[in-house]
Amino acid sequence: MEKKPPGGETAAKGTIAPAPPRRSRKTQALSAVTFKAALPVLSRRGLAEESLLSNWAAIVGPMLASRSHPQRLQRPRKGNAPDGGGGCVLHLKVEGGAVAMEIQHRMPQIIERVNGYLGWPAVGRITLHQGRLHRPNRRKFKDPPPLSSERRSALEAELAEVDDPDLRAALARLGEAVGRLRG
Repeated sequence: MEKKPPGGETAAKGTIAPAPPRRSRKTQALSAVTFKAALPVLSRRGLAEESLLSNWAAIVGPMLASRSHPQRLQRPRKGNAPDGGGGCVLHLKVEGGAVAMEIQHRMPQIIERVNGYLGWPAVGRITLHQGRLHRPNRRKFKDPPPLSSERRSALEAELAEVDDPDLRAALARLGEAVGRLRG
């Protein structure tokens, strides 16, 4: 009589099929779940290294990150490693000719920073593609309404006891700002 392991089935004589993955009731970080869901899409685009996308500003700096964006990391075909290095080609989308020239001038530094960030010599060269970058719409805040005349007079009455004129002016600015925010 053949023994069956718990949770597993016997597939063929002498072999055991793997048990189904155990479900855990522990909570998981949302980033881990979304990364698992996004990995197939990112891999098709050549960006399985999602940290390259999310930390682009930390890698190249805020000025270049605001004007460039990594599109994909293209791995070479088998045996065709350009430059004898890591072999991958990083495709960047940049806006405008001046930014493209700046990035072209800094390419060795950018390659070094990306490879240092990833921890292995992944990028051998960079290819630039000019075009418009998608920028999120930034919400513009309205200025708060001006301070009412009653509140202004009450603020001036409270500050009349302060002797130092510089301190009185600073407290008046603070009181006006707080009063405008409270409406």
